Amino acid sequence: AMGKIILSTTFVNDLPHEMENNTNIIFCDNSIADMQMKIKELIADEQYRTMLKRGVKEYYIEHACPKEVVKNLIENEIKKY
Repeated sequence: AMGKIILSTTFVNDLPHEMENNTNIIFCDNSIADMQMKIKELIADEQYRTMLKRGVKEYYIEHACPKEVVKNLIENEIKKY
């Protein structure tokens, strides 16, 4: 996820830190047509791609890198006591 754009259907599970549509992920419905439309938008708009890549990288560094994941797990375990 280091600066790679994420195109996904909506999540069924909760994340400790929510991802924001069109900021650090692109959510689409389950239709091929919607996915194709979102991909075409990405291809056509370099600024949009750059912004999403930056957003994904920031999300990874702040919430999803191994250090932050372990930190989050430990904090959640400490809260139980």
